[in-house]
Amino acid sequence: MASNDPHPNPNGDTIADAPTPTPPIADKSSAHASAITTATATATMHGDSIVKHICVIAFHHTLGPILEWAHPPLPRPPPSTANSSANTKANNSTSSSTPSIELPSQWSAILPFCALPDGAHSHAPSSTDQSTPDPSGGGGAANAFSLPPVPEWAFAQETVFASSYYRQIPASDLLVKPADVTRHMVQKAVVVLSTEPAFGALRPRLEQITQRWFATRDLTQRDLLVEFFDALKVEFAQPVKEEEFSNGMHLRDLVMSFKSKVLVLYKLVLLQKRICFFSTSIEHLINTQLSLLYLFPDLLFHMHHTGHPSLSPPSSTDRAVHPCIQLANPPTPFSDPRGNPLLRRDLLHVAGLPLALFSKGTLVQPYLPLQQLDSLAVSPSPAPTATDTDAPPQLPPVMIGTTNQIVRDFAPARFDAIISCDPPAPGAEPRIEFLNAATERAANSLTPPDKKWIQALSARVAAMVDQGDTGDVINTMVRGEFEQYLVALMAVIQAGANVPGVLPGTTPEDPADLAASTRDLDVAAPRSEQSADNLIQSPPTSPGTTTDAEKAAAAERAAAEKAAADRRKQIRTYHMHLLSEFSSPFIAAYLATPAHAHWLLRVHATFASDLFSTPYSPAASGAGAPLGHPCQGHTLAQHLNDQLKDKIAELNLDEKKKMVQQGLAAAVQSASGYAAKLKEEASKRAAANDGSGVSVCSAFRSRL
Repeated sequence: MASNDPHPNPNGDTIADAPTPTPPIADKSSAHASAITTATATATMHGDSIVKHICVIAFHHTLGPILEWAHPPLPRPPPSTANSSANTKANNSTSSSTPSIELPSQWSAILPFCALPDGAHSHAPSSTDQSTPDPSGGGGAANAFSLPPVPEWAFAQETVFASSYYRQIPASDLLVKPADVTRHMVQKAVVVLSTEPAFGALRPRLEQITQRWFATRDLTQRDLLVEFFDALKVEFAQPVKEEEFSNGMHLRDLVMSFKSKVLVLYKLVLLQKRICFFSTSIEHLINTQLSLLYLFPDLLFHMHHTGHPSLSPPSSTDRAVHPCIQLANPPTPFSDPRGNPLLRRDLLHVAGLPLALFSKGTLVQPYLPLQQLDSLAVSPSPAPTATDTDAPPQLPPVMIGTTNQIVRDFAPARFDAIISCDPPAPGAEPRIEFLNAATERAANSLTPPDKKWIQALSARVAAMVDQGDTGDVINTMVRGEFEQYLVALMAVIQAGANVPGVLPGTTPEDPADLAASTRDLDVAAPRSEQSADNLIQSPPTSPGTTTDAEKAAAAERAAAEKAAADRRKQIRTYHMHLLSEFSSPFIAAYLATPAHAHWLLRVHATFASDLFSTPYSPAASGAGAPLGHPCQGHTLAQHLNDQLKDKIAELNLDEKKKMVQQGLAAAVQSASGYAAKLKEEASKRAAANDGSGVSVCSAFRSRL
């Protein structure tokens, strides 16, 4: 298709002025054109699809990664961003064989370099790459990343999510070899752009279609990709089960690789810290991060303002999930005040979930290329002063992944923690490097209940793997356990906030607070109406005298006030203990986050009292689940006992005992040998003495 447009598309289409038009397909048969029309009508009938474009990224021998093809054609780059990238050089090149499409400045340093990441040329097939037959014989791997908004493009008003699969093939195997192919290997990536993070659902489909395309050995023909895109657009305009979006997120691997450190990672995200994930494998890097995010209910579907630190998300997460996402709604272990089982959607609603963990200035980039490094240094706050080096810098949260040590060691990013996603050596602990002491205290100090809970979960996962349970079954179990942990944590925080003096910043000395807490917790001092009646009916007394009834009433009031004060102290101690089971430094750090402030606006005021019960709950409130840590059956005595065991374990007494035993055994053995030697020498002397004694006696007798 001829065109005078200055921005030609290698497929013969042109970059359109209007957002995402459907291009004409001149080389299709009438039957296929009819099928396309039917598919488009179906997509329209079922609503807007989250799948927007399919692209091909190629590695050019002089320009590096470039956008080679897009369907439907991308809108024109905004004039303010034109001619601002390496792709501009391609568009301005005099070589007619340079198949490149110009990108806006927001994407030019991200899309090509994420689709063909560092080391793509040396990627070798792994076990995870062989889920389907590989007819092309080349290695391949998937990637996931986000793209910032392009305000001038209708479909890119918010973060755009990209799912890609890249492969390579020997140039000698190609049936059609373009003139610009000068290297012995040809590398290309197929990318799907969507308005929701559908990496889990798209990954297996992308892998299969990329393998099929490479198997044709003619990469200039893209009809197969067009058909694939049309099918995707229809499929993702209709309800798709939530489980589809978590496909490939193996929580089993996350738990078995990180063990108890999974809970440390979980708390780091809750604290909205700046986290860098590092790995030599793209697969491990992406799966670790997305699996971790999947542990937070509905969080993946509220990440539309995470593509760049300059974005400002709304203060809550009340935004409705896209209609094509069919959220799971199974029963939960919790019940409402009437005793009716709560479904998952109802539970999350009353609990104020999902949390707004990605607030203003957030950047979430599962794979961050070197070309995007500057975005990490975007910070509205100054660095901590020399006199306050122990305090964590108040910076927006960041969660990025990289395979490049330059990104990992980028000082202006001011990461709070760096996590290695590569599997640890046998017997070694997963590596989490903390870069400030305050973050380490808050996130890395797992309490005995924390340790007991995560160890039990790890053991349960291992048992399910041994039994041959599928990944979906394990995913459902692990996710459910972490959701119960989060609900219990939020309930303990809300319940503690109702008791003065429990949470940081509150004090029990304020009489108004004391009266309120007494009233709310049903701990009012007992009253004696009979004593009051007696006081009313008693005859007046002369000034300055006190009757026995008045003395008794005063003593009763004093005793009641003391009982109420003691009860309030017991309640305060009880709630402080519940908070301490989740780690007091962690609770204090979480309460200072924007996520907590947002949560207070969304959670139901009676969430904790409706779903949970305490020994101090009013009898009329009903019987709910016990308030506290999800570690079942954990008491204060057990808590202290576990702490003592941990302290003893830290002393390495067993190892020292073994060393002492070995020393004693060696000493006994040495002493036994020495004693045997002495005994042997004594026997020899005795024998010698006996012989000499006989000869002397004989000589003496002969003389006589």
